[in-house]
Amino acid sequence: MKLKQILLAGIAAGAANMAMAATGTITFNGEIVTDTCAVSVDGASSTIVTLPTVQTSSLNASGSSTGTTNFSLYVKNCGDAVDARGITLTFTDPNGFDTTNKNLLKNFATVTPATNVGIELATGSDFAPSAAIAFAGAPYTTPTHLTSSGAVTLPFSARYTATGVATAGAVSSTMGWTITYK
Repeated sequence: MKLKQILLAGIAAGAANMAMAATGTITFNGEIVTDTCAVSVDGASSTIVTLPTVQTSSLNASGSSTGTTNFSLYVKNCGDAVDARGITLTFTDPNGFDTTNKNLLKNFATVTPATNVGIELATGSDFAPSAAIAFAGAPYTTPTHLTSSGAVTLPFSARYTATGVATAGAVSSTMGWTITYK
């Protein structure tokens, strides 16, 4: 009887070890290119653009905007092959676009977030309304031509835009970017 119990205990222990085993796969993706470019925001390695502190009275109706802040994306040190082919720049909102206005980057602040407000982007500086990026809930892509020195400065502007009567609180958003070498 004891031998039977010892054998059953051994089988149970082996089965427990088998139940804890797992298998899976890991996929590695990459790309080898002949040359690349260096990218910075406003000439610095930091990628934070700080919009000014504004009053809720400036954002008291849907569509009202304030706090325009200019920034530039610098692309430089591209090799001769990239210079000849050019690049394509794509912007996305990795957190999902604003649910009320799909042209705005979503406010994803988690500690006392402002409501009814998103971040609107435009090409060029000083926010010309005709240059507002119409994301329409999808990535924005533009071909970009480099100068003969393998560089380009891409000016943009950002501002708060209300989707209703904005409430006081924190605003934080991100914009993903990808440079594709042609």
